[in-house]
Amino acid sequence: MGSAGRGRAAQRGSRGVYNRGEGCGACEDEHRHAGGGCGVRTELHGPVSQKGAETVVRLESGEAAGVELRTYQPHYARECAQLFYETVHRACAGDYTPAQLDAWAPARRDLALWNQSFLGHDSIIAVEQGRLAAFGDMLPDGYLDRLYVHWAFQRRGIAGALCDCLEWNCAAPLLRVHASRTARPFFEGRGYRLVRAQLVERNGVLLENFVMEKHISPSYTKDRPIA
Repeated sequence: MGSAGRGRAAQRGSRGVYNRGEGCGACEDEHRHAGGGCGVRTELHGPVSQKGAETVVRLESGEAAGVELRTYQPHYARECAQLFYETVHRACAGDYTPAQLDAWAPARRDLALWNQSFLGHDSIIAVEQGRLAAFGDMLPDGYLDRLYVHWAFQRRGIAGALCDCLEWNCAAPLLRVHASRTARPFFEGRGYRLVRAQLVERNGVLLENFVMEKHISPSYTKDRPIA
């Protein structure tokens, strides 16, 4: 469950208990990303994140070739909500109980609030042949709020491509995420280190996720800015 749930924590042993947010939970487990991006960054042509207009960039290499990265627009809200529900319940079923999955991703969602949260962040979606494959969003302070890849599109490098773009666009020196059990190996492969485990409250149910972070070296230069 990525990086949501930044509420006040009540200590329970060495773990905090948080009570809101969805987070990053259903990325593909791609260990080949060890130490950094997936290489897609060098295949991007043109801007990815421009406010006020949908910008399309096609990925041109690997198994994700042909996938388009687009800036989020309000008409994607319902599709993102449906992808979130379906992917959490399928891709994360091996790591959480049915009750936890229902609490994390309930069948009903306030689409207006969902849309508002995307518009307030740097939000990017991935589309293949008109079908929504993934979405992700990051705050200006480096907090990766959500990263979800539809179960049918996983293990193709799409999560890595989205992460590359979001990280590339962000000027913060420290990137942070609250990763689910399912997503933890993906972020470890991208160079995020474990800070602590925590318990997150969703609709009265406790779920475990992991606070992780990655420092951006001062020598890291963005000579090909996407935004």
